Amino acid sequence: MLRTQRTPSASFKGSPRLPGKKPRHVAKYHVARLREDLGHLALTSLTGAALADWRDARMRCVASATVNRELSTLGGVPTWARKDLSLPIEHVVSVIRRPVQGRPRDWRLEGDEERRLLAALKDHAGQVNGSKRAGAYRVGTRNPWMLPMVRLAVETAMRQGGLLALRWGNVDLKARTAHLDDTKNGDAMTVPLSSRAVSILKALPVRGHA
Repeated sequence: MLRTQRTPSASFKGSPRLPGKKPRHVAKYHVARLREDLGHLALTSLTGAALADWRDARMRCVASATVNRELSTLGGVPTWARKDLSLPIEHVVSVIRRPVQGRPRDWRLEGDEERRLLAALKDHAGQVNGSKRAGAYRVGTRNPWMLPMVRLAVETAMRQGGLLALRWGNVDLKARTAHLDDTKNGDAMTVPLSSRAVSILKALPVRGHA
């Protein structure tokens, strides 16, 4: 990701040991971004000023929470260099100002918003002018998994990544729970399932262990 001064033409192979419990798939995207933006710098050339410039440029593209997570991933590199390579590297991430975290989302569906959301996802004929095109223009989604996925998200408040990673082996319909081994925060989590969530899952086709 970043070159060492000892071998200026070489790049790190693989990812350095990352701090905390960050999921592997999340860290992979962070490392790819950091490699693209900062991979031309040697470790000893990564100064606070250079990192602050990167932070400011990145803030114009993504949310502050994303930049903070990428900085946390980068923070593992100096630790790795000091412990594994015995390089006197400054922990440069700790010397710059972190972006201010945005306010947490607290929006909830109200009134008939849920009904309108679910109706918009159903595949149906749209309104057109003229009888020749009647039924030819479709609206909604033709993906049969989209509607139950959104309904399950509403019932469980699970993130998209958690829903996509869910497997039947991690679902206990009798106990009405769904276990996630790897969440965005890096911790395992058991999600309680409402009666509606159980009904949604029971209506899905079971394909092997998917």
